[in-house]
Formats: sequence, C-alpha cells, structure tokens
Amino acid sequence: MSWEVIINFLSSIIMGILPKFILNRIYPPSEREKDIDIDIRSSGDPITFSLNGEIPDLHIYFKITNKSPYLDLNIDRIVFDMQLKSERGHTSLLHGTFLDKPQIKRKESKNVMAKVELKSSQIKKLEEVKQEQNSPYATICVHAYFDSRLGEIKKETHLKNNACKIE
Repeated sequence: MSWEVIINFLSSIIMGILPKFILNRIYPPSEREKDIDIDIRSSGDPITFSLNGEIPDLHIYFKITNKSPYLDLNIDRIVFDMQLKSERGHTSLLHGTFLDKPQIKRKESKNVMAKVELKSSQIKKLEEVKQEQNSPYATICVHAYFDSRLGEIKKETHLKNNACKIE
C-alpha cells in the first residue's frame, strides 16, 4: 500500500470529523477555487453550432477538473458568455447556462455539455461568419458555481481563442 493511499484515506476521515469552521481554516476558499480547472474539451469538436437542424443550437463541451485532495464537488450551475472572433472583429454572440448537477469526485475530471438554442439574429450572424471563414474562434467568459461539504465555491475563467465549427 502506497503512502498516497494512506494519506488520502486519513484525510477523508479527518474531513468527515472536523467541524466546518476548522476545515475552512485548514482549506480556505481561495485554495478550493485554485483546485478547480475549467477548460474546453480537447477531443472532437468541443464548440459546434448546428444551423441546419430542426432547432438550430450550440453544443459546447466543458472539461471540469477537481484537483482537490479533500472534496467532492457538485456543479450547481455554469453561466457563460461567448464572443466570436472573425475577420470582421469580435461579436458578442450569446449567453448560456448549464444547469445539470453532476458530481465530480476529488482528483477527477468530467466533461459536461451545455446546449443553447439559437435565435434568428444569432443564426444570421453565424451564417455571415461562415461565409467569411469556416472556423471562427470564440472567447468564453465562464462563471461556475459548485457545492461542496464546505459550502459554495465560485470559479471564474476566460477561455480564449477556441476554434468553433459551424454546420
């Protein structure tokens, strides 16, 4: 049995016994926030606009990594704003939310998919961008909220220059 397994076992026992106010001193909110990474999924097409479907929409896949050695996380919500960068410059395109509540265990990663239905003005803009170039880039401002045994954790990040696919 390795030392890491023993330490993880003991830390989970300690986390279950100690009161929250002591745990907040040992593992403060600023450290908990640093233990969460949010990015775009690296495989496949992580940002896809489907314009030709029955209901035109956006599918965006986030990769959430919980690096905490102590806490399991539950996603409460992810709110994001997307700007599209094309040859014409930056365009604020949409605002979306992810409201599912998956759990991300400590030291694990999970891919989650947000789906946003597109409005006619957004479809028109995307069709214009598609005429110019097939692969625009998106900047996504993410505000993610997680529930944990020690309370809510908020993580904000900007994901820049992510390739998009427009179908």
